[in-house]
Amino acid sequence: MNATRRNRLPILLLAAALTMTACDSAATEPITAPPSPSSSTLDIALISQRMVACYQNHGFEASADPTGYSVEVAPNRQAEFDAVDSACMEQLRDEGILPPLRTDDIPATTSIPATTTTTAPEAIVELPSGVWLRTNPDLGGLIVDTRDMIWDGEDFYLLTRIGFGDVIVWQSSDGIEWTEHSQIGTASTVDGPHGLTSVSGQLIAAGWRDGTALAWVHEGDGGWTEVEVGAGVIDRLVFFGGNYVALGRAFYQPGPGQTPGDNYPIIWSSWDGYTWTETVGAGDFESVRALLGLAVGPAGLLTIAFPDDDRVNSISAVVTSTDGIDWVSHQPTGLDDFWQLHGITGNASGYAAYGYTNDEFDSPILVSADGVTWEPIGSPSVSDTEPVGWKGISTFGDYIVLSGEINIDNESHPRVWAYRGGGLWAVLGTGDWYSESGGASAMVSGNGRLVVRAQMGGPATDPWSIFTFVPDSSD
Repeated sequence: MNATRRNRLPILLLAAALTMTACDSAATEPITAPPSPSSSTLDIALISQRMVACYQNHGFEASADPTGYSVEVAPNRQAEFDAVDSACMEQLRDEGILPPLRTDDIPATTSIPATTTTTAPEAIVELPSGVWLRTNPDLGGLIVDTRDMIWDGEDFYLLTRIGFGDVIVWQSSDGIEWTEHSQIGTASTVDGPHGLTSVSGQLIAAGWRDGTALAWVHEGDGGWTEVEVGAGVIDRLVFFGGNYVALGRAFYQPGPGQTPGDNYPIIWSSWDGYTWTETVGAGDFESVRALLGLAVGPAGLLTIAFPDDDRVNSISAVVTSTDGIDWVSHQPTGLDDFWQLHGITGNASGYAAYGYTNDEFDSPILVSADGVTWEPIGSPSVSDTEPVGWKGISTFGDYIVLSGEINIDNESHPRVWAYRGGGLWAVLGTGDWYSESGGASAMVSGNGRLVVRAQMGGPATDPWSIFTFVPDSSD
């Protein structure tokens, strides 16, 4: 049975008033101190929203009401709640939404102003309610490697390698019912098609075999034509600016200061999928070892460059193109502390990415309107007993969505979060899979639904898992 903690906001207001009274009454020679809100200037609605969202991020049922907010706490989670409650309030203090606690470290002569001027907070939006459905076809326990997921405006497609090597494309108009579209031959666990795109129903796949970059063009009769692109491998494929754009890597021939393992980024483009031209190659971007990801946004097609010196923990440049053929390098701001980005996405409003800083435990989410200037927006918060890891980032309508896992009692559980604004994230939807062992990774949205690749139960038990979020408003 759950115990209910109701109307906690008046307690916060009282604590704020006491804090301000203690600080102000002791003032003799005021000194400059960081401005903090007083009890009379606290934004009750904002505090309620932020605290409720923080509780919900940690798995507690909470709701706001005109006098504050309420939290449902099971007796066996009381100690956990106390820790979460303290962490949530501390977060609001750090952001200046609540005043700091009075401590002995504050000099007796310190005076904190009772009024402040603040900018309007970012709007906080509600997330759509809905359920997660497991939608992948039952293949009798065969091991499946889902290599790419796309939405072409009419249908979802999955590119998969199944069993001992069959490469199968699956198609679905609603993200729930999947049918086998066609087979693109066979591949090993490493080579074969790795990227897929579709334009007006015309499917193109790209990948490699034995160090040669390849493309596969679907001919419409169920068959695929294999086309040689060039020396190297292809990791990503998109259609942009009237061209197919393939992002990959090529390898230097051994020479002075080089080994066979040294590589450089390469980009090819094609207007028809059959004839390919190298648009970025060796020497085009000095000291760049790799280009990671392709995302479409306001600045066009964007990718991130990394240095060729493994000792340099930084991002070299942001590289953009307005047509998929000509590329321009930009020096970004806001990414100085990042040594790697593991995901990037975009839409008409801007770009979003996640990665790792020089602090290996710090993995913030960043956004950019132009792809050059980046700023953090915070990340989903969990308690110290529930480590979290990100595996994918995408957009779902106007929301930024993040996939990954949390660790509870040394067991991973999948999660998908959506950004609400104001630095707040919340778990998206409900479903039994959140309580199962596993993790969530790549995502794609379309037709008002979000399709997520997951690995449930471990690689030896059930790796073939596709889940689809269906909002309650869906037909």
